[in-house]
Amino acid sequence: MATPPSSNSAICIAISGPSSSGKTSLSRLLRAAFTSRSTTSPTAPPVTCTILHGDDFYLPDSQLPLVPLGGPDGEKVQDWDCPEALDFSRFLSSVRHAKSQGGRLPDDHVSYEQTHAVGVEESIARFLAADTGAGTDKIVELEKRVLAWLGGVEAARGCVVDTVVIVDGFLLFGAGVPEALQAEFDVKLMIRTPYEKAKKRREDREGYTTMEGFWHDPPGYFELLVWPAYVKQHSYLFQGGDMESGILTSAALDRGIRTPRAADQTLLETLEWAVSALEDTKL
Repeated sequence: MATPPSSNSAICIAISGPSSSGKTSLSRLLRAAFTSRSTTSPTAPPVTCTILHGDDFYLPDSQLPLVPLGGPDGEKVQDWDCPEALDFSRFLSSVRHAKSQGGRLPDDHVSYEQTHAVGVEESIARFLAADTGAGTDKIVELEKRVLAWLGGVEAARGCVVDTVVIVDGFLLFGAGVPEALQAEFDVKLMIRTPYEKAKKRREDREGYTTMEGFWHDPPGYFELLVWPAYVKQHSYLFQGGDMESGILTSAALDRGIRTPRAADQTLLETLEWAVSALEDTKL
């Protein structure tokens, strides 16, 4: 008879990508898969899956860097897309707390994501049925694959994985992100989105609730600041700095970063890619 796992442990999955690429949508769908009861025994120990949003670790609005928009003579605006805008010390502490405390966030943690995240369907079953017409077989297949991967991790570690922490943020693998934070991520998924699609999604948003108020992008903010900042922070991950090709450098692959071959995927395609990426990750 096999020896039962001796203790519990946590897995941390990081999902990054440019602004408006679907990180939160994918995070919520994966959470639904990890916590699904449709393919497990009613007596199976529950898995706690917590989403930690990188947007919750911005500095107060008044402390953000100010930069000229569109050149040295441009109007100065708050820069929300640089490493200097985030409190990485608090970010790291919260990730470690969630991993060690069964997915619970620090008592003083305040999330702003829920106040401006457009309604993302959290149930894989409803999402597939309503948006793709996929049947029950497809739903069960995805959930089984996620839970089978989790079971493989447990077998390899020799312990129960009772906590999954999903970290969702636009700046997780960037050049300016502390190595100590990146070291907490067991799985690293990098979504890519075409420039025009990300721009439209960003401009369609009404704005963002912040620590000290409300932010709405001024004209030109995406093309002059958001996208260039994304390229600056992440081009080092791609061969020749070519982010359109999506070909990761050997160094990026060695660090465990994975990205889909195609940038312009539907949410369902992205979800299926993420499940495949999990299956290719050995922990």
